[in-house]
Amino acid sequence: MNRIILQSHKGVRIEEPKKCAGCETVCRLVYRYSKSNLGQVYLCIPCKEKALENSFDSLRTENEHLVGKFFLSGGGWETNRSKH
Repeated sequence: MNRIILQSHKGVRIEEPKKCAGCETVCRLVYRYSKSNLGQVYLCIPCKEKALENSFDSLRTENEHLVGKFFLSGGGWETNRSKH
């Protein structure tokens, strides 16, 4: 299996038989990723999860200490507006 590094979180669900770039089996349900280290790839669900982990898990752990300082939850922005 090639190590697939995705450059984007966004994949398109394809419901037709395609060969998975990770495990090289033909699957009926795959996700197409246009940006990866191998170009455009089709991934089955288990390979998609592995690729997302390999690609973005390190970013999540590196920035974990910033969550409380800079990032806010989205709650309540619309509720604070004045009602005309």
